Amino acid sequence: MLDIPKSYKEINPDASILYLCLHVEAAIAMMRENYLWPFGETVAGRDLVAIGIDRFNSRRAAQPLPVPWTGRVGEFVVFDVTPCTRPAFASVTAHPGAARVERRDVVAVCISHEALRALGRPTVYVDRMCTRAEANFSGDRDLLGTAAWARIRTRNLRAAAEDPEEVFRYDAGALVWGPVPTSLAAAVVCKDAATAAKVRAQLPATRVEALPDLLW
Repeated sequence: MLDIPKSYKEINPDASILYLCLHVEAAIAMMRENYLWPFGETVAGRDLVAIGIDRFNSRRAAQPLPVPWTGRVGEFVVFDVTPCTRPAFASVTAHPGAARVERRDVVAVCISHEALRALGRPTVYVDRMCTRAEANFSGDRDLLGTAAWARIRTRNLRAAAEDPEEVFRYDAGALVWGPVPTSLAAAVVCKDAATAAKVRAQLPATRVEALPDLLW
């Protein structure tokens, strides 16, 4: 069983875990369909709430991957190294241009690096926000070691004058050619017990945990 941190303060670069942060209704819909949708499909429709700022989501989905990879980010499932993502923060704080989402309605689907490798799909790791010109891409998971882990463990989203690019390394993660079978998901993490109960009622075969200190 995948060992899920109990708090964002416990997130570390050696953990074998990635997160897909979603509105609870989108997570339930994906799990029912047995696939985690590619990013472009997640933010584009189905009348479900897409977490984050619309214009940034659109830009991210259209971003082409560098050689030797092909395709655009929207064709991949986008996992993060933390469930406390910047798009989720924008939504729960009602940032202009973002869908307003209550904190209790933000959940994270948890999956391991090993499960993704066993899937055998093209997987590309990125050390920061993938739309940044400075972003580095690699097929090697070790690239994630250069993420802004100190920021991630303190949920620090403020740019520093001495290293303005560092804040974007908060957004390190993995792009996996999608869709990804939900049978690989180890758990769905929720903000509170009520949301966890709702997800369990809809997805009785899914491991669901209420971990309030792990999400925004």
